[in-house]
Amino acid sequence: MAKVGGPLRGSPVVTATAPSAGTANLSEGQAVSFNGSYTVVHSPDGAEVHGQVLDKLVNKDGALTAVVMNGVLRFSYAGASPVVGQSVVGSATAGKVKAAPTGRWLVIAVDTAGTTVDVER
Repeated sequence: MAKVGGPLRGSPVVTATAPSAGTANLSEGQAVSFNGSYTVVHSPDGAEVHGQVLDKLVNKDGALTAVVMNGVLRFSYAGASPVVGQSVVGSATAGKVKAAPTGRWLVIAVDTAGTTVDVER
């Protein structure tokens, strides 16, 4: 049974909750930021991205979200294409990232046709 906290089995994945108004809106692959103790929301515009939704889990206590905290991740982006060697932050489009000159995640590949960016941390 999943519980809030982490990591899961020594991996870079933790389980978190989301505010009740936002839980249903979190989807696999979206960028999220922590805004409380093991509580995540879509990464706000310009905010540091802390991880990516891996899956939504449900247990007897309610909805939980599995969040990947590091490794190589693929995000959808909004706005101008990110640049390899730079970074990404949260965007105004919920769950997506946008280009940033510096940050926690290093851009390693960009797919402009698919508007996705691969990052590593």
